[in-house]
Amino acid sequence: MNKSIFESIDKVFVINLKHDVERKKSVETQFQKRKLPFEIIEAIGHEDSEVREIYKENRIKSFPPCFRCLKDNCDHENNFLSPKQVANFLSFKKIMEIIKEQKINHTMIFEDDFKFKIFHKKSFLHLEKFIKVNKLLDSKKPLLVRIGCHTIVGKKYYLKFFLLNKTSFIKDSINMANPCFLINYKFAKLFLENFNRIETTSDNFIHRILVRKFDTVNYSMYPFPIKQLSYGNKNNYFKSTINPEKDSNFQFDNINKVTSRKEYNLLLSKWIND
Repeated sequence: MNKSIFESIDKVFVINLKHDVERKKSVETQFQKRKLPFEIIEAIGHEDSEVREIYKENRIKSFPPCFRCLKDNCDHENNFLSPKQVANFLSFKKIMEIIKEQKINHTMIFEDDFKFKIFHKKSFLHLEKFIKVNKLLDSKKPLLVRIGCHTIVGKKYYLKFFLLNKTSFIKDSINMANPCFLINYKFAKLFLENFNRIETTSDNFIHRILVRKFDTVNYSMYPFPIKQLSYGNKNNYFKSTINPEKDSNFQFDNINKVTSRKEYNLLLSKWIND
């Protein structure tokens, strides 16, 4: 694999929960096979004290209303910000803090449930060329390039890719691209400067809210060369670490939906004090 894009950036970080050994093995296999440098950053788990503390400090949007549609009653399967979603958000915050602390100019960030698609070599060559031609690594603005996502893009982008050997770089196309994205130091700083309370999911905050609210340079590459293995597939390879299993106990950290303020408060109080 041409390593030029990986040589052009400073760091590759992969977020991984310590107990997710199979995911870690998958990450190591994929990177080592391609002889690419990477560093695993231990993710924050939903049972960590940091997660409970931020709930205690009232820095999480509570229910009601639904954090997605701002209605008291809706059909969303996930209507409150669960500890697992909060832990995921704090894990990305941890990465941003490392970038700021170490003054890392350009970083590619992966979640551990990713997979390189069969055409990724060609995609990364296109990405390297696009970055060089547009001088993205010299950007004076916060930079975000979305590289991996479960979003299914139109067939025309695949036809363009395979018939014309061209990747499409779509400006301001706000895909939820947590599986893999590239940022600069200024974007990490933007994230941290605007982090106070958690009022949405990490992917919505990173890929939609920040780029809509502030002047950034952001692109999504179609088709995506990185896929997600725990979501969006007919048969997912990994179980989601955020979505609850069907046979889970009805506890605050094992559900994604509540029916009333009373239920929310009772479950939250019990979970915090356990």
